[in-house]
Amino acid sequence: MAVAAVRDWQLLVAGPYVLMAAEAGCIGFACTNFVPLMAPPGGRTPVLGTNPLAYGLPAGRGAPIVLDVATTVVARQKVVVAAKRGEPLPEGLVLDRDGGPLTDPRRFLEEGGLLAPLGTPHAAHKGFGLALLVDALGGVLSGGAFAQGVADGAPGSFLWALDVEAFMPRAQFEARVDALVDEVKGGERVDGVDELLVPGERGARRHRELTALGRVPLEPASWGILADECAALSVPLPAVIETE
Repeated sequence: MAVAAVRDWQLLVAGPYVLMAAEAGCIGFACTNFVPLMAPPGGRTPVLGTNPLAYGLPAGRGAPIVLDVATTVVARQKVVVAAKRGEPLPEGLVLDRDGGPLTDPRRFLEEGGLLAPLGTPHAAHKGFGLALLVDALGGVLSGGAFAQGVADGAPGSFLWALDVEAFMPRAQFEARVDALVDEVKGGERVDGVDELLVPGERGARRHRELTALGRVPLEPASWGILADECAALSVPLPAVIETE
């Protein structure tokens, strides 16, 4: 099953949707296009957004395998957090308006700039190519806005769920995924690495920890961003329980 959505709804976070698909025994895929912040390799005019995509795979043991990533090296929100902390960014994450290196997150937010495509500096075409696919699925196919049109129009989203039972019994597929995971995690590790992880494993562990804790601690920078957004929307802040 595949759905393209536009207008009144946008897929802001893709991970939970592919997780639901995986928990139902399907291979999930989801993506959405955003306001342009990425230029093509060698260019300096932003034409594509961070255009995140996610996939989810059912697994027999433990949580499903879930990957949720932007097609830029860094998500814009990470730049906002760095600016709130007053910390510089590593070189290669963002560029100034002329396509030159930039490490000051405040300058990026105040003066504008570009987010570097995934794969920068040696393979920027990979991230840009993935972002273009997301724009075609979420924007072009859905009938929504795409490329620079997203700045003034309605972005779109694309969601797809593939029933593994159409290919083999679910239990057989999950057992084969488990075998795949075993090979990944059973490989040799470099010095200083205690464990090899598959996508989503760290997040699943953190989810269990926070569920047991009964609350979500926020660092001061993240709490400040939330406070700013609530103030802009005239929404009351939730009660403060704890900040890290």
